[in-house]
Amino acid sequence: MLPDPRVENNWQAENVLWYPARFRKHLLDAQNPSHEFEFRFLHCIEWPLREGELAPPYPVAKRDRGFVDAILRVKPTAKQVRIWSSSDAVCLINCLKLGKIRIPCFYSGDPPQDHDLVGIFDAALPPLVKLLTAWPGEHPVIDSYNKFFEDRPEQHRDSEKQISQWLPGGPDQPSAELIALMVRPIEKLRHSRPASVSNEEWNRRILGVGKTLLQLLAIQQELEEPLNLNGDIFVDLIEDEVKAADNEVAEAERAMILALDLKVLRHRKYWDKARLARHIEDFEKHHTTFDATYRPATYLRIGPRKLRQPVIAVQIGSRVRRREEDEDSDYAEEKPATKRQATARTLRPRGKDSQSKKKVIAGNIVQSGRGWYIVEVDDEE
Repeated sequence: MLPDPRVENNWQAENVLWYPARFRKHLLDAQNPSHEFEFRFLHCIEWPLREGELAPPYPVAKRDRGFVDAILRVKPTAKQVRIWSSSDAVCLINCLKLGKIRIPCFYSGDPPQDHDLVGIFDAALPPLVKLLTAWPGEHPVIDSYNKFFEDRPEQHRDSEKQISQWLPGGPDQPSAELIALMVRPIEKLRHSRPASVSNEEWNRRILGVGKTLLQLLAIQQELEEPLNLNGDIFVDLIEDEVKAADNEVAEAERAMILALDLKVLRHRKYWDKARLARHIEDFEKHHTTFDATYRPATYLRIGPRKLRQPVIAVQIGSRVRRREEDEDSDYAEEKPATKRQATARTLRPRGKDSQSKKKVIAGNIVQSGRGWYIVEVDDEE
């Protein structure tokens, strides 16, 4: 946590807000010792603009050793105001000093009706029904699914927990926005069952492969890549050619909460999951704000894109979204590709349900309503 970079001299004043920042590098520049340490404030910060300012401050801050030593010596004092009314929450940084961070719009489970993925999912349903009906064993997603469950009881394919274990290298758990967007196409898939497949088997295929392919389409949309059901992105995720981006919101929340000297986190004997959950809820109420314009990247392409044939193209209207290298496919029509639309994002919570509170053990990972926090609790006082 660092004070507002716009305040250089009187940064310990009570009205100065503090924000989360990453340590970037140690600069051994003897000619400019004031730039020895470099930090970058996180993009999710909600910067209050001062009078006459048109833009937030530059996110990179360079500080000298004396400043860093002073920051590390900051300790809670009796004079500082308690951040909440409960007796076990004492602020390491005065509650009035903590700034706010922005929460991306896709954390909300109420997406707009004209969301880009609505049309994409509708266009993907016909080829997806054909794929789930044919169930080709050579398809990378289906092949991975079959191999994982071949030695497991059939009822495991009905369990979302078991399916999440099948996807350790695949797409992360979907955001609240994506979950809401998938409800309608999944329901349509359920009503599109072919006579050759039993109802039980059809529901299993939808819950596993069908839902995963919808998530992969959302990732393709975000990366502005051709939309298809080939399973290209699935293989790229497993091979680390595509990776989930850092979740800055969870990182920022963790830094701000750990800047509080909460008694519940001091020692195992003080551990109380319900009490910590209340603290986190209060923190999110006062120090976070939803921003409809904030949509950070959730996936990044690291390696080159590899096309796998045949291409199971997704048509939008009467045209096919593809690139020139897709034209050899038997599925692609000889029509120009549609223009890229605004990107859609998926969230990267590390659990089955990013909105739920789960049983946790002190010293392990603790989940809030919007992200994960690593909580380290000493065994000794």
